[in-house]
Amino acid sequence: MKIGYSLLLVACISLSLFTSCEDKKENKDGEDPSLTDNEYVNKWIYEEMDEWYLWRDRMPDESKLNFDSDPTTFFKSLLYAQESAKGYTFSTIESTHDNMLKSTSLDNNTVSSNLGFEYVPATTGLADNPVAFIVVYINKGTNVAAQGELKRGDIILKVDDKAITMDNYQTILYQNKPAYKLGFLDNTTSKTITVTADYEENPVFLDSIYIVNNRKIGYLVYNSYEMGDKAKRAYDVQVAQVLTKFQQQGVTDLVLDLRYNLGGYLESAKVLCSALVPNRSTKNILQISSYNSVKQAQFDALPDNNATKIEYLYDYFVDNVVNFTTGGTLTSIPKLGDQLNSVYIIGTGNTASASEMTINALTPYLKEAGKNIVRVGETTMGKNVGSSPISKDNDTRNTYVLHPISFKTHNKNKESNYASGFEPDIQADDFELLFAQGGLKPLGDKNETMLNVAISDITGAARNRSAAISNITYKKLRGSSLERKPTAYQLISRQVDK
Repeated sequence: MKIGYSLLLVACISLSLFTSCEDKKENKDGEDPSLTDNEYVNKWIYEEMDEWYLWRDRMPDESKLNFDSDPTTFFKSLLYAQESAKGYTFSTIESTHDNMLKSTSLDNNTVSSNLGFEYVPATTGLADNPVAFIVVYINKGTNVAAQGELKRGDIILKVDDKAITMDNYQTILYQNKPAYKLGFLDNTTSKTITVTADYEENPVFLDSIYIVNNRKIGYLVYNSYEMGDKAKRAYDVQVAQVLTKFQQQGVTDLVLDLRYNLGGYLESAKVLCSALVPNRSTKNILQISSYNSVKQAQFDALPDNNATKIEYLYDYFVDNVVNFTTGGTLTSIPKLGDQLNSVYIIGTGNTASASEMTINALTPYLKEAGKNIVRVGETTMGKNVGSSPISKDNDTRNTYVLHPISFKTHNKNKESNYASGFEPDIQADDFELLFAQGGLKPLGDKNETMLNVAISDITGAARNRSAAISNITYKKLRGSSLERKPTAYQLISRQVDK
């Protein structure tokens, strides 16, 4: 069995230490010819869900289940209807290991591939163009960036000369084509561009230092908790190096932009949080996990100094980025948090999972040290639970991968009260300037709405505002390109092989 645990289910701990409270027939080796293929897979699905699913007590009675149904249908029949207060179902199933190897396997970790830009869909109220894609950023080093035509704030109305509609907006850019023709508005000018697919994204999108009213402000746009391959961990190293530069150059206030960050690897979150926490100690708790009542009781029965209990329930701050292959140090993590007066975190409805855990984990430490932590923007997604990818190795009868919600995450004070999202301390609309003269400002521009709000609050400088020049209204829709990133809505840790 291979399990890629979110949060802190770690490598080298045998699952045989824990068994479910119910007797189960051992039938995981594929040798029972009396079971149909669906029955065989579904029996395994039920056993794993019965052991790990956070809402285990909400699952249907086993006697009422159709074990010969399609495994995807069977899996969905086990899920608690209210997994998320906002209607998202976070527990998922894949019919092949291939996606897991690309997305959630630490051994095969790659960054997401895309069209070279990210967008948020929205209704427009226009008869001819009922849905549009609002471009939120262009990835560097891509064909789109090289052309220099498409930019943040442009509004895509057509793909391959077809209008974007409610019926096609979630599929029109995902047809396995090598290129797409886009028709878009650059402010008020109609343009077309052809984009090619399959680029890898560097999650460390932008870092800058601004001096405003004698305040030295560091700005980091971090778009997913990706590490790169497990040996070099190039992106974790880059995060540590950027924050080291901020420390060395005397930054005293940080604006951390997580508005488009839907989650990712716990090891990457450790690097970021360890750099920002004041008075860092590797004995201090980053976060605590809790499980379903049966699994939690098994952990609680162990002595407090039991190594397995500690590994499953607690995660701690770290001093270094380490090579997961050799265990050697790749770079040290700075103690930027010691010199910061404030941390401003920009968030939106696309800020989720690992990003929200970062906010929750850092808040008590910053407040206790007398530092300001200020949330700017919109209410975040509201995902205080984690999923654990589960699969079987070397079993040709069962190639499914489960991603059930398995645990709830808490900060050191055992707080986890953000299932409906973190509300902002200072409200700001990411698209405030969408229909203003010049449109949305580039990320990193001091006049860009969210950054401008943060800088103004830090320094006391006046906000820059622009009047809208259009009465077009819009409403954001689910299904942004950000949600298609392999690590969206996840916290992923090491794997347990069995």
